[in-house]
Amino acid sequence: MRRSRDSRAFQEGQPFWDRSLDSSMNFTRASEWIAPSESDTWLIPGLVCGTRTLLSGQPKMGKTTLAAHLVSALVNHEEVLGSQPKPGEHKVVWMGFDSGWKEEFTSKFPRACHQTFFAEPITYRKSTQWEEFGQSALNLGASLVVIDHLYQLADGLDLNESHEMKKAIAPLEELQSTTGIPLLLLSHASKMGNGRAAHSVYLESSFRHLIRMNGNLGSHRREVTTVGNLDGTRKMKVRLLPESLTLLEPGSADREKRVRERTDVSVEQAQVFLKTALFGDRKNWSRAGAWFHAMGYSASAEAGRTKVKKLASMGLLTGADENRPYIEAGPRLAGWV
Repeated sequence: MRRSRDSRAFQEGQPFWDRSLDSSMNFTRASEWIAPSESDTWLIPGLVCGTRTLLSGQPKMGKTTLAAHLVSALVNHEEVLGSQPKPGEHKVVWMGFDSGWKEEFTSKFPRACHQTFFAEPITYRKSTQWEEFGQSALNLGASLVVIDHLYQLADGLDLNESHEMKKAIAPLEELQSTTGIPLLLLSHASKMGNGRAAHSVYLESSFRHLIRMNGNLGSHRREVTTVGNLDGTRKMKVRLLPESLTLLEPGSADREKRVRERTDVSVEQAQVFLKTALFGDRKNWSRAGAWFHAMGYSASAEAGRTKVKKLASMGLLTGADENRPYIEAGPRLAGWV
């Protein structure tokens, strides 16, 4: 490390505080410091902060999809997960490393494309290119830079080592601190199942705000946890699809389960009816209702008729008419019998 002139003086026996120095360092009295307004602190309150935000989740958990929804809400001034983005015109620069991501983004998020700008990927080694990238983002007037994601940016570094992690994210820290443009970095989560970013703890400690995703890959439900000094910790249940991002109410999982169970029972009853009911029982809704009552599927023949009509509204059955003499399988069961 290069020693300063004052360091050499100290080594030679002359303390630096005995010398007359020209200093350009400025200090601000704490009582005179003006805190930034909430609109300056957040791009999307509680979700994307005004400095560096880290979004982590297991592979295929939907990190890119969630980030795209946040970008779309920002540039279109639309509420997302209960938060209204910061007012004003916003442009987003998105640097993606995965192959095919541009086609995926433009096809699934067309309403975000008018203010989203694609950037060619740069690894952490290309310091000169990062400087050019930052200047270009400033010239564009970008409100947010998205980096998707950490692994390709790190390009072979051992991210379990903190000094290697520092190398990976150093250009991002420099980019954000010198340009002032907020940054959203996507990263894989650990195998613990809580959505927390994998590898060195240095990664999460270097970001002002954290978004952690976890859930079952077999469904569209996700738990999104936000963690940060600015907004504390918040947990949300969401339904995540390319077409929509929906905030679920407490207890919605139980309601969805009950609806699914009722649907399964309805499908089973419709199948039993089509397989075992005589043609006379399938001649009209009233006779079908009597059959449902006789089978114990309803409290009365009239209730059975109502139930059969409901199965028809669900697409499980189709009523008799001039084209068909009997009640048959509906479109949802077409080809079953």
